[in-house]
Amino acid sequence: MKNLFTAVCMAALLAPPLAFANPVLETVEILSEEMGQITGRVVSQDGLGIPYASVEIFDDAGELIDGVLTDGDGNFTLSNKVFGSYTLKISVVGQKAIERIVEISQEQQNLGDIILTDDVINLGETTVRGEVSKIRSEIDKRVIEVGKDLVSAGATAGEVLNNIPSLNVDQQSGALSLRGNSNVRVFVDGKPSSIPADQLLKQLPSNSIEKVEIITNPSAKYEPDGNSGIVNIITTKEKRRGYNVTTNLGYTRGAKNKYNGSVNANLNTGNFNLFGNYSANVGESNMSGRMVNKTMGINQYLTLPGENEMHLAKVGFDWFINDKTAMTVYTNQSFGNMDMNNVSYLDYINGGSFRDASDYGYDRNGSDYSMNIKHDFEKEGHSLELDAFYSNFAMDGHTDFEWQTAMQGIEDPTLANQLGYYNQADEKDIKNTRVKLDYTLPFAEKGKIEAGFNYVKDANENSLLTTQHLPVYNEGAYVGNLEAQNTFFDFDRNIAALYLNIGYQWEKLGMQVGVRGEKVTEDILTVLNGSADIDDARSELNRDQTNFYPSVFFTYQATKSDQFSLNYSRRVDRPGVWALSPIRQWQTASMRQEGNPNLKPQFTDSYELGYMKTIGRMGSINASVFYRKVNDEMTQLTYLDEVNPNITIMRRDNVDDNQSYGAEVSWYLKANKWWSLNGGLNLYQSTLKSILADQGTYEVESTDFTGRLSNDFALNKALKLQLFTMYIGDRKTLQGSRESMFRQDIGLRYSFAQGKGSISARLSDIFDTFYAKSLMDRPVVQENEFHWESRTFYIGLNYSFGGKVKTRADKQRNQGDHDAGGIGF
Repeated sequence: MKNLFTAVCMAALLAPPLAFANPVLETVEILSEEMGQITGRVVSQDGLGIPYASVEIFDDAGELIDGVLTDGDGNFTLSNKVFGSYTLKISVVGQKAIERIVEISQEQQNLGDIILTDDVINLGETTVRGEVSKIRSEIDKRVIEVGKDLVSAGATAGEVLNNIPSLNVDQQSGALSLRGNSNVRVFVDGKPSSIPADQLLKQLPSNSIEKVEIITNPSAKYEPDGNSGIVNIITTKEKRRGYNVTTNLGYTRGAKNKYNGSVNANLNTGNFNLFGNYSANVGESNMSGRMVNKTMGINQYLTLPGENEMHLAKVGFDWFINDKTAMTVYTNQSFGNMDMNNVSYLDYINGGSFRDASDYGYDRNGSDYSMNIKHDFEKEGHSLELDAFYSNFAMDGHTDFEWQTAMQGIEDPTLANQLGYYNQADEKDIKNTRVKLDYTLPFAEKGKIEAGFNYVKDANENSLLTTQHLPVYNEGAYVGNLEAQNTFFDFDRNIAALYLNIGYQWEKLGMQVGVRGEKVTEDILTVLNGSADIDDARSELNRDQTNFYPSVFFTYQATKSDQFSLNYSRRVDRPGVWALSPIRQWQTASMRQEGNPNLKPQFTDSYELGYMKTIGRMGSINASVFYRKVNDEMTQLTYLDEVNPNITIMRRDNVDDNQSYGAEVSWYLKANKWWSLNGGLNLYQSTLKSILADQGTYEVESTDFTGRLSNDFALNKALKLQLFTMYIGDRKTLQGSRESMFRQDIGLRYSFAQGKGSISARLSDIFDTFYAKSLMDRPVVQENEFHWESRTFYIGLNYSFGGKVKTRADKQRNQGDHDAGGIGF
């Protein structure tokens, strides 16, 4: 039955691409047609280039064919268009939109300067987000331009990313994985966030995402962290002249209620752009679980209801100092709190029960400060860029525990009839400093040299104060209790790096080779019971390493619609403070999770071969195969507690080397005027090895399969319907297996007020089939099942408006005075 269900799911996912077999063949005629391009420059009445104007072309039926935004000088190019007649539409806030008929022919058409006139009253043209998401490939990354189809996937960034091929967001932990691997770096606007990635994806509103960059094999220019690569979330930042405001309100109902809201605004006077946004998420949550330990004869049941409130604000400015130099400064501020009540029941097969209740809560706040200065020299592409970044994240947590046993004839006081209490407080303080200098120098006709310096400093402090007296066992017999044990953990990491990239583009072949060298020092200090003067209570570890990370990229443009790529890079996964700190992060009556101070980095050699097919006006299909060789792989394992064998401990450890390979295909296609779809299939095969003293030597072959499909239907000009299907196959692990998961979502979006507003509604996991079920067979035999609020109903309202702002220069021009100057670059 299970195999039949898997086959049906795979067939459902594969059917739409197969349904395109005939249309794809029909596009051969389209591909054989001659293609051309048009260029131009959008300017204001005073002759100044207008940046970020929306330029779109439509066919004779009024169907949108393509669209771009003008660059900083107002220039635009629309390439690879079939010869013929089109309608060109240009719009920007505060200017009158224009339409004209253009002809694309064999001769390259330059439309010259296109003048837009002021329109102080008309505020209609404020939205440039496309209906359907688009994808493009660059030499070292894929870029997904987030359309309204993905934004309507839900209220948060996590829900948007979970709809993008290659990406998965764990609904239980919030962790992001790329191609089945959770060792991925998450950046926001090219920088790490002070907020941990799992919390960030729950906090960042979906409508704040402009693009998502997926960098599976980053070049030497990027930091080498992340086995599977980098996911860079680029947030929206209005740059159009005038004032622009976008607001969003949302409500989600699962087992509990959740509310979200955001506002995004900017004020652009020409050479100065002030921007800011604010978002809030408030609500309740609920999770439940069941763990059946067959080895020890214990059944455990969990309920985890919680409340949370999170706020995120960003404010900054772009200053176009002159036509060659620009500065961007911004700060992110976040704060929030969470309370969770964990109730756990243990039923023992040989009689008796154990009840464990905990009230866990924390207050957290984070601050990011960023400054970027870029200078362009006279030669196009010749630039110098400085980035400085500082962040601080602080969290104060507290937990009150209550436990009660009901067992007869047991001498062990930890299991006999008792009622007990204890509490603990944990504090975290994480600071991150980054300075980066990038220099780009073009050479010859199509060559480029990139060189730079990067410095990173991480400083982490973590403490746990507790009144708990842990029981001690000797060969299974209870012998007494330990004194309450407080723990202090400090971790500092410093990285200094230099990199060099050299690239060249021939007629069809592109190449880029590079190398990055890093000097890394780490200092780890663990102190028990707050006694820094006692040697046996103090543990220090110092590490000093120098490593090199080469990268090689090739691209080959076989035809205008066929592109091949081949690349290699060396990667590293450095354990973070959460993986290193011995302080337990969470616990139940029978298990807990903690870090491992002796955890070492893992290094990966990553190879990838890719192919991209552009299918005329329909869209594109991407396919790739990849191979990874991992040394000293880090993985999460489960151990029996040496002090109390009734407790299992989860922590990460280095096992043996591992190799994996896989293939994926993704597509963004527009079948016709009313139907478009995107989706992907991912197959991932890995060999997992473990050589651990207490668990022996063994090897596991694991296969991961993930498929997803999103269908978008235009019921009319204002109403859109979306169907989303996702299937995650079963998987073997070093200590057991995980069963497959499946979900089906449906969504509607209605646009009004000439596209300025929209209402979105979505029912996620219609059949309530998306939950986690796993089996552990070592060190104990245990069945696990966890449920979260997967089936939810979401409704959201989005509205945008804007207008022209008259600057002093505008007023002077109206009075007939001389021009006061223009926009910078």
